[in-house]
Amino acid sequence: MDRVTFPFFFHLADKYDKILPLFRSKIAINRRLVEYSRQSLVRYQKQVESDATSAKYTFVEKLFQAEKDKKITFDDILTNAQGFVTAGSDTTAITLTYLIWSVCKRPELRDALLKELRTLPGDFTEPDLRELPLFNQTVEETLRVYSSAPASLPRAVPQGGAHVGGYYLSEGTTMHRDPAIFENPDVFDPQRWANPTKAMKEAFMPFGRGSRTCIGMHLAYIELRLAAARFLLEFPNARVSAREGMSDRDMDSTMHFLMSPKGKRCLIEE
Repeated sequence: MDRVTFPFFFHLADKYDKILPLFRSKIAINRRLVEYSRQSLVRYQKQVESDATSAKYTFVEKLFQAEKDKKITFDDILTNAQGFVTAGSDTTAITLTYLIWSVCKRPELRDALLKELRTLPGDFTEPDLRELPLFNQTVEETLRVYSSAPASLPRAVPQGGAHVGGYYLSEGTTMHRDPAIFENPDVFDPQRWANPTKAMKEAFMPFGRGSRTCIGMHLAYIELRLAAARFLLEFPNARVSAREGMSDRDMDSTMHFLMSPKGKRCLIEE
């Protein structure tokens, strides 16, 4: 993983650990990630080897086959595993944070969602949630406004504009904000997805598009739906707290390697 997450930084921090104590926690986190990924791979590999018929076939099996064919090494697989863990955790967690915050600051939306959710049986599953119109519109609107891949990837056209694929994009252009497609683009409005236009569907790509579409897209939708539904049902009176000076400014997006709320908190209370 070092070679894909700032290799120079990790080698430098390892070498000068005693004079750079600030980096110790970051190094420890990286090592835990490496070990967690390694243990998960070894456990899965043993399951496949012990009972191939009952073991659940996953994308990782393709990587193990490539290793057997001498196309890649175990370290290559380990690097991929760490990437999967990282890409599939903070991304969904941050999007879910903004989803809950957006709903809890709008009591009328929260109550409407609860009305929908309470039509489901107590043992509902994720497929049941797919049938709730407003609930899914809220998920989609969250993905439109708050990216599902909150990393420092280029999303705004630089000064002077740029030509991409033969098309000119003016400076400052960003995804999902074209007023000709999304009316009042900076307004959080789940109802816009009640009857989406063809242009909206074509322009909406929070997980990318084509052969590079995020492979975790369906898992992310499952997690977002289930977590949001369970939270709202468990805390039906949840609202954004004003304690400790919490305000909308705390939720302004800031970019490091990953996007996060500026205040590094989202206080919710009942």
